[in-house]
Amino acid sequence: MKKRQLFKSARDFVNTKVGSQVLCLNCLTPLSGRRTRYCSTNCSDEFFEKHHHRSLRGKLIRQKDSKCDACHTQFPSEKLILDHIKPIAIDGDEFDEENLQILCEECNKAKTRKDMGTIAKARKIERFLSNNQTQLVKEE
Repeated sequence: MKKRQLFKSARDFVNTKVGSQVLCLNCLTPLSGRRTRYCSTNCSDEFFEKHHHRSLRGKLIRQKDSKCDACHTQFPSEKLILDHIKPIAIDGDEFDEENLQILCEECNKAKTRKDMGTIAKARKIERFLSNNQTQLVKEE
């Protein structure tokens, strides 16, 4: 089972080099001057929107005009939740926008109840397979 990261640190990424030229982490443009990771503030912001839960949530709420993807009702941003369509625990991608949706608290509660059942089944299967592999190794 995977666990939530909430963010990927810029330190986890290594800038690409072409010869001795260092490239921007976001757009791969050659860096000049004193910049060490990004070519501009816009690239820095884009990188954070792709790799940080809080920034990504804000971006998607703005894109969807603060509306819940399930009930299509508009809410204040603090009442909206960034939800993973396929839960992280069962290999859903944490930062893939295709796997994310904005839900209100009520819709999120309903989806979480459903997800918990799916996750429980996946864990049960994982334990079963793990136990059977252990038995096979003991028998050999």
